[in-house]
Order: sequence, then C-alpha cells, then structure tokens
Amino acid sequence: MSSPERLSVAARNQLLEELTHAFPHAYISALRLNGIPIPIPDAIDVPPQSPTDGRRTFFELIVPDDLWPAMAAWDHARDVGTASVRLRLASDPEHYVEVHVIDLTEEHGVFLEFVVTEGGANPWPEKAPTSNARARVATMRKDNQSIIMWIDDAVTDMLGWSADEMIGRRTVEFTDPDHLSLAVTTFVDMLRNPGSSRRARMRYRRSDGTWLWVEVTNHNLLGDSDDGYVLAELVDVSEEMAYQEALRSREELLRRLTDALPLGMLHVDLTGRVLYRNEQLGAMVGHGDSSTLHEQFASARPEHRELIERALSNVRENACDADLDIVVDADDVVRQCKFSLRALKDEHGNATGAVIAVSDVTESMLMRRELERRATTDSLTGCHSRASIMSLLEKSLDDGRRRRTGTGVIFIDLDRFKHVNDQYGHGIGDGYLCAVANRLLAAVRQHDAVGRLGGDEFLVLCDAVESSTQLGEVAFRLAERLEADVQVDDVDAALPVFASIGIAWSKHSAAAPDDLVALADDAMYAVKRARRAGDHGNQENPVPATSSVVQVA
Repeated sequence: MSSPERLSVAARNQLLEELTHAFPHAYISALRLNGIPIPIPDAIDVPPQSPTDGRRTFFELIVPDDLWPAMAAWDHARDVGTASVRLRLASDPEHYVEVHVIDLTEEHGVFLEFVVTEGGANPWPEKAPTSNARARVATMRKDNQSIIMWIDDAVTDMLGWSADEMIGRRTVEFTDPDHLSLAVTTFVDMLRNPGSSRRARMRYRRSDGTWLWVEVTNHNLLGDSDDGYVLAELVDVSEEMAYQEALRSREELLRRLTDALPLGMLHVDLTGRVLYRNEQLGAMVGHGDSSTLHEQFASARPEHRELIERALSNVRENACDADLDIVVDADDVVRQCKFSLRALKDEHGNATGAVIAVSDVTESMLMRRELERRATTDSLTGCHSRASIMSLLEKSLDDGRRRRTGTGVIFIDLDRFKHVNDQYGHGIGDGYLCAVANRLLAAVRQHDAVGRLGGDEFLVLCDAVESSTQLGEVAFRLAERLEADVQVDDVDAALPVFASIGIAWSKHSAAAPDDLVALADDAMYAVKRARRAGDHGNQENPVPATSSVVQVA
C-alpha cells in the first residue's frame, strides 16, 4: 500500500488559517519533534497564549488508554503534515477534546497543536498545566572531533548549560571522568562506520555541579553533505538508573542478610538450575560449586533426594510449598536438616522458581532426644521412669483391647535393700540397684520394658501375653536371674538379692493401668508376707530365693 501524499506547505498554512478562524478560543501550543512544548514562534500568526514552561509533553496530559491513538495521530502528522484525533485529558477523563496537529517544521521548525473541547472552547482557559519536570529528550550536533556545534533548548533544560556555554567545547568536558573511556570508544567506533549509530550510557555534569545519567546515541551523518555532522540524541535515564541502583542496593542487602543468617539459602528456577546460593549452604551440605538442585543435595540420603525432586515437581505443577526433614552426609559428618521450600510466583500465580532455606538441626535434635531420654529414663538405672512405664502400659492395654491380646505386669520389690544402704552407704546401694536393673533388662523379652517405680521397686511390662501361664514363665525366668548374688565395686563380698515378685495379667479387658499395677502390688505383698513368716521360722539363714503370686484382672 502506498503512503498518503504529504500536504504542501501552502495547504498546511491554509489549514492553519482555517483552524484559527474556526476555533478562536482554542488552546494552541508549539511542540518540538519530541512532543515537548516551546514558545510559539513570533512569525506564526495565532491568538496570544498563556506561556508554557516547555517541560511537559502533551502525552503526559492525557489518560493512559489514549496514548496509542495520540501517538498514531502524531506519526500521521509527521507523514502527511496534519492529523486530528479525539482524546481524553487526565484532568477531565469524562469528556473528550479535539486535537488538531499541523507540521510547520519547514518554515518554523515546530508542530502547532490546537486543543479544544467538543464545543470549541479552550480546555485550559486560565493556564495550561505545567510541571516541574525537566525535559527528558534533547539533541545536539557535533563535528568529527566531538566539538559541539548546536544544541536545542531541551539540552539547556536538562543540563542547565546555555548554548553559549556549550557550543565550541567537546562533550568529554561535560562527561564523568569515570565514563571517558566508554564515551571515546563508542564515538570513535561510530566514526569508523559512516551512517552508523552507537549508543552508550554515561553521566553528564550539570551546571550546578550535579551529575545526570543520560543515554547518548550518536548518529554518523558526516557523509550526508559538505555540512555533515554527528547528531547526538540525549535521553534522561536518571530515574531508571536510580531504580537500578536501588535494586542493586536491595540485592546487596539481601545478599548480606543471607550471608549473615545461620541458614543455607538457595534460589533455583523451575528446572532446578541454581541461580544463587550463600556460603553457608555449601558448608552445610557440600557441593558448593553445583549448578543444579540435584547436584547440590547429592550428599542427601537417596530417599531424601527423591523427596526433594518431588517437591520441585510440585512447584512446577502446582506452585506448592514444602517442608522436609532430610539427612545429609557431607565431609563424613552426618547432619539432620530442615529443608523449607517456598514457590516464587508471578502476578498470575504461576510458579517461576523457588527459594530454599536449609537449617542444620542436628544439635537441637540431639538435645531434644536427650531431653526425651531424661524425661522417660530413670537417671540411675537406665530403666524407664515411672511416668514412662505407666504411659507404655496404657498404650499396651489400648492395643490389647484393639488386637484382643493380653497384657501383663511383673512387680518386683527388693526386700533387703534398706539393709544394704544402711550397712554400706547410698553409693553402694545405687550400685546394687544398677546391678539388679541390668539383670532385669537382660532377662526380659525383646519387646518387653523395665521401669523403676522408685526406691527399690521395679515394674516389668510384658506386651501381647496370651495367658497368665506365659506371664508366669517370664516371671520365673526373672526370679532365676535374681537368685545369684551381685558384685558391687568397693565391696569385697558379693551381695545377695532378696526379691518379692507379684504379677497381674489382663486379657483385653477394660482394666486401667493403675488398677493392673495395684493387683501386681497386692500379689507382691502376699509374697512378702509369706517370706516374712518363713524368715521367722529360720531367722539365722533367711532364704534369698524369689517367689510370686499371680492375679488376673
């Protein structure tokens, strides 16, 4: 399709006269090629206008949704010489205004813009909207030595230097010394290639001594004619660079924070590729130079590596988080670790990657286990504590009712323990209790438990006992083990063991733990009474053999 024919200068001047006559109250402004208003040249015969500050483009005064039609009209005016479009102003988005643009660059170097309401009135009868923002696009011409030949008003607006202060000087005089090498290199490269353009970002010094980030694009137009030149376009990118610097500062802050945390930190994409890790992670799980999540946790146990892979798969498919307990063996040190994965999402909720925090919980886990051991273990004998053995008994009775199996308890009391304490002291008494406990622990079945109720009383829990006869066999075996004397350090002679044993058995009944223990205790006291009666008949040689009585709940 061929381009529309451009209106002649005469036709455009005729259109200017018609618009001025049709809209005597319109707001009229002169615009540079970049859309920034400038004072209307005196040679253009239009009604006087409120002065403009020359800093705010018309595109900044309309609602965002009308940007595209406005830009299309601007392009049409540059191609054809004129354009008209209906737009909404940001100051009054409920109503449209008519905008007419005429290209007068050949005669006056500007575009002229008429802005009127639908009724033909000026939308800004008092004063056009202004802004304190400076121009963001400017142009200058330079020779092949980078000496400034001409600047537009926007250069002065951006940098504060007047034309007299800049023309005749090299641009390097206004360039940040840190960027001189970049400025010279790109300029020379542009000179070597006629018709080419080269772009670079650097800082220019403003007249007040501050620095402004600009993106400079040099176009090599030296070969166009005898009056060829280098056209330089300057774009103010200070806001973008400030944003990037703020972003860099935040990234540095986050990096320093992750380095300071007592955690291993990892950032991966959806394929498991490592994007970031802190030093702590490598020290914790090894493989500090790994490029993938799989390689990073190669020291984890195989089943735990599978859990990690599944967690990443869930991120890809469902953007799910995960918390895992994993074990790693890095540098021959086994570590228990908490693996916390959190999905990163875009504005639509789709996963883009994941961050992972890994904490070494080995010491805390060992401490927890030690606290659990102290809470459930008798500190002297290593048997279960009273609370622990009673808790196990309650669970055994519940399981027995569910599985319809019996539960038995064996109550053991050491009859002459007070005599050992009184004769040899508490240290020897403690050794005596430990020796008895070791015999009990060695004699019970693998799934039975031994607890110390306190003092010289022990309770053996026998799980899944089918009959009182079977429980009696266990008690008899314990009695046999207790028949032999025990040897305690610092005592020359072996010490005899005198024990009374009572047993009680529950056949998947509703018996409570305390009730079953009470029955075994009663049975034990029956033995103790019988033993005392026998001792009175043979007081010089008391019999050390154990015996028992069975009670059935």
